[in-house]
Amino acid sequence: MLVLGASLAAPALGAGTDLAFSGPAGWSHVTQTASDPSRQFQQWRFAADPPEILTVMKDTTTNFADAIATMKKNIADNGFKVTLDSNQTCQGRPSHITEFAFGPQGHTTIINRLIVPQDDGIVTVTYTRGEGFNYDDDVKKAVAAYCKPA
Repeated sequence: MLVLGASLAAPALGAGTDLAFSGPAGWSHVTQTASDPSRQFQQWRFAADPPEILTVMKDTTTNFADAIATMKKNIADNGFKVTLDSNQTCQGRPSHITEFAFGPQGHTTIINRLIVPQDDGIVTVTYTRGEGFNYDDDVKKAVAAYCKPA
C-alpha cells in the first residue's frame, strides 16, 4: 500500500497512565481531543480508498462486561455479519476481540474491535478497513506490542 500525505510521529497514548499504545509505523497520527476527561482518544490513519483508521480509546466509565454486552447487542440489533468473536489475552488480562462487517455490497466496512479491561475501565482498539483489505501488518505489530504483558 502507498502512504499518501505526511507521516507524523505517533506518540504513545496516555503517557503516565496504564495506557501506552504506539500507532502503526508509517501511519499519520491525528490528534484527538475529548471534552470528557473520563475518555482519552488517539487515532492513526492510512491513506487508502477507503482510508484505514485505527482508534484507541480509554474509557474510565465503562466496565469490561458491560462493554462486551453492549457491543454484542449492537451487532445483533443491526444484523452485522460477525467473522470473529472470541476471548484472548492482552497485557496478561482476559480480553475480547470481535470483527464484523456492515454496509452495502461493494462498499462493506470491516470493523475489528479489541476490548481490554483496565483497573479503571477499558481500552478499546478499533481498526476499520474496507472490504477486500487484509488486516494491515503494521497494525498487527502495534496491537501485538500493546498486548504483550509488562
